[in-house]
Formats: sequence, structure tokens, C-alpha cells
Amino acid sequence: MEGLRQSLFAPAASSFFLVMGAATAIKEMVKVRYFKDDEGKPLYTHPYRPWIEIDPKYKEQADKAWRAFKMCENVKEWTVFSMPLVWIIALFGSSLPYVEDSYVNYFLGVTSAVYSYANHQYIYGYMEAPEKRIDGFRLRMKVFQAWLSVSLVSLLGYGLIAAGIRSP
Repeated sequence: MEGLRQSLFAPAASSFFLVMGAATAIKEMVKVRYFKDDEGKPLYTHPYRPWIEIDPKYKEQADKAWRAFKMCENVKEWTVFSMPLVWIIALFGSSLPYVEDSYVNYFLGVTSAVYSYANHQYIYGYMEAPEKRIDGFRLRMKVFQAWLSVSLVSLLGYGLIAAGIRSP
């Protein structure tokens, strides 16, 4: 059991950081989603619909609520896209020649830390202004592209072993 725990620690920790990014996005969205007007009434009749027209004097709050909604949806979507890739790499990465489990674990640890940093930059940048999200988005996209590429190569490597074309 200890061997299994050790081999799955990196993807489990990576998954945890991915989920924490989504949880942070939700937390930030909730902060602005319940804005109130001058009389203490909610700006929106339903907090999950920030696209509803409201009094123009609350435009700044409305814009921030809309950005928070879009940011949160984006972070959740990228979490769903990214998590399977982390597990594919963890399970099949060491099927490649000269790649050991420890290399896979280090790769996942470093890239997950970079992804988390990029997600943080994206979340708080977008909450401030739409153009401030770009650096975080680009860095997160680069990590995603690396995960996508490595997972494809890992699956291909394992496929060659499973087909008997290459020995382990």
C-alpha cells in the first residue's frame, strides 16, 4: 500500500492544487456576486445571473460581478480539462524510455506549481481588469500544452509496449 501511496502522491497533490484553484475562483466570485445597492438590497435578483440589467449607477459593481462570473467559469473549465492529463502522465509517463517515476513526479510537481501560480495571476488579474488576466492565462496555457503533449507521448509509449512493439 505504501508503494501505491508513494506513486500516486504527485498526481494527487497536483489534483489538490487544481481543485484549490477552482475553489479560490468560486470564493472570489462569491465576494462580488452578492453586491448590494444603496438601500441594502441585492443588485441581482439571482446571484448566479450577473448578466441581468441593473441600475447604471452600479455599473462598476456589475462589471466586476460579470468578470468574476466569467473568470470562475474559465477556471473550472480548465480544471476539468487539466486533471485527466495529470493522471495520464502519472500513470503512463514512466512507460517512456529513460523516464523513471521520480522524473514524472518532479515534472508534475514543478508544472503544478507553475499552473497554480498562473491560475492565481489569472484570477486576481481578471478581477482587477480584463487585460490583466492575459499573463496568467498564457502561462496556464503553456502548462496545459506541456501536459497535453506529455500525456500524448506517454500514452503512445505505453501503447507501443502493450502492442508488443517495444519492450518495457
